Amino acid sequence: MDGIRGLGRRHGLPLVVEGFGAAFALHFTQRAALRDYRDTLDDDGEMLGGFLRGALEEGLHVLPDGRFYVSAVHTAADVEETLGIVDRVFGELEDRTRGLGRRASARA
Repeated sequence: MDGIRGLGRRHGLPLVVEGFGAAFALHFTQRAALRDYRDTLDDDGEMLGGFLRGALEEGLHVLPDGRFYVSAVHTAADVEETLGIVDRVFGELEDRTRGLGRRASARA
């Protein structure tokens, strides 16, 4: 989870990564933390959809709600490969977000 959190910060994405044990989920939200389920209703579904499509195109299968599962069979190489994919997809999201920001400010 820490690696994905760090990548989210590096790319300037509004991201909270929450979970416990072998399961965790990505939440694209302006919130600093999630207190309860209702907080997830503010998640940016469009950004999550973009992440899921990008991840799948790179060969990373994530559950439709942004959940990941980790197990003892995952090697350090698997983790590094996953982080590499997440980094690339976050980069694409960052580019799209910045592009939208430029278009919106150009119209104002």
